[in-house]
Amino acid sequence: MGQIKAKTMIERAGFVDADLKNPKHDDVIKWIVNNLNDILCSLFEDWKQEDIERYIASLNRDIDQNIQDCKNSIEQVEKDKANNLLSKSERPEKTGILANVNLDARYYPPERNFDEEIWKFEDRIRLLGEWRKLGTPPKMPPVKAYGIPQWEYIIENRNGYPVGSIDLYVRINVPKLCLTGEGDRKIVKKPEWSIFTDTEKLFFEAKTKMPTLGELFRQLNFYKTAIQGLYVVVSPDDREAETIRKQGFGFIHCPVKVEETTAQRALF
Repeated sequence: MGQIKAKTMIERAGFVDADLKNPKHDDVIKWIVNNLNDILCSLFEDWKQEDIERYIASLNRDIDQNIQDCKNSIEQVEKDKANNLLSKSERPEKTGILANVNLDARYYPPERNFDEEIWKFEDRIRLLGEWRKLGTPPKMPPVKAYGIPQWEYIIENRNGYPVGSIDLYVRINVPKLCLTGEGDRKIVKKPEWSIFTDTEKLFFEAKTKMPTLGELFRQLNFYKTAIQGLYVVVSPDDREAETIRKQGFGFIHCPVKVEETTAQRALF
């Protein structure tokens, strides 16, 4: 009998996951499924501080622009006020045949309350300044998985060709923080923190023992080229956990004794 040909792109690249034949590999995946809620709490503990700072910086830029627009408007109103030489007292009285004629607005411009216009712009500047004072963002709701976690999920490229299979695939609902008014050219109400929910893909790669980092990153990067999502390595071997996180992947330490139930702290 001839040798079986590699069927996936990752196998053709020279990577064969021998861990699949190890029963402990199944134990690691079972541990992930049984402790999924704890793992999600570890991966998504709170809002990312850099996201909060980015929203605030963007809002401040928008407020600065809105304030500058108000100042420009005040300057224009003051010019209009100074150039309004044709006051009501200077207008000729419409008598005779002109009494019922609607003359061009250039000769009879409508009355404007310039001071009131200026006051409105100044009041808006005051409000915009107060709107910078944002409160603390609301607490992040828990991330929740939905559907049944899928073992050995086949990852395909855009052409439908199998790239490889990831040990566990989970769909999750992830709360997202946003700021109302941020990004608006004209802010019309007080900005407030708001939360919406987005659906994301979460992939787990189980390792009973850590391969070389080159093998691991080649495997995960193959998957990332085909489908975007959050990729997390789970293993009892945590010697390279920090290096894995610095490469943009998550890491969860799985205890050697599967009956333990608490996921250790993990950060991206």
